[in-house]
Amino acid sequence: MKIEELNKSQIILLTLLVSFVTSIATGIVTVSLMERAPVGVTQTINRIVERTVERVVPGETKSVTVMTENDQLVAAIDSVSKSLVHITASSTDGIISNGIGFVFGKGVIAGDKTILGESRTYTGGFNNSTSATLSHTSADAIPAALFAIESNSKIIIPAVKIGKVDSLRLGQMVVTVGGDAGTKKISVGVINNIVRDTTATSTPVISITTTIDPNDIVYGSPLVTLSGEVVGIALSTSNIEKTNTFSPITVLGTVLYAQ
Repeated sequence: MKIEELNKSQIILLTLLVSFVTSIATGIVTVSLMERAPVGVTQTINRIVERTVERVVPGETKSVTVMTENDQLVAAIDSVSKSLVHITASSTDGIISNGIGFVFGKGVIAGDKTILGESRTYTGGFNNSTSATLSHTSADAIPAALFAIESNSKIIIPAVKIGKVDSLRLGQMVVTVGGDAGTKKISVGVINNIVRDTTATSTPVISITTTIDPNDIVYGSPLVTLSGEVVGIALSTSNIEKTNTFSPITVLGTVLYAQ
């Protein structure tokens, strides 16, 4: 019987037969090749088959939340804001000056030394609308001013998350959170210069320069990454002429790592 004499049903059956025989032959050849193939090739093929099956027969639907850069920025600001402290220096004549700082562990607060002076008492105002008396902790070797919340205070303020300064990269987005009591001053920029001590073996970071407007920088405010980690602090010793350069958080030295 010639092929052209076959009816539709016979043509379909013939096609199925050819496909069946071809599939068996393909399977035999594939098994033979798989047995001879290197282990690495076999594993790769198995992974491709598994991925193909997963796509053809999808399992449980999983929802994936992707945070945008703006979401990360908002989350970072919210996180560090809980640890901010508005510091007020007073004397018998009244309030002398105001500053800002942040809790970085065990009730210890870091701020700028410009708020210090003779015969002054210090009060810390926290984000949860509470306040407490602060005592200045002498640490001449550290360029920042350190304060401790009074021992009899029941106020518990979360500490900021400390980031790895050595992992900072040029172009990385950062934000500084400062402001006066009851207000926040948010300034966003990117890191455009990182100065390291090339004379030291580990080349530690000496300063971090950003594109943040110098006029928006408040002494004592933290420099925060999008992951909500504090990597720097604005100090008058590093900003004598009001530049946009921050001291790395590592200037807190042994006090930082003792927390």
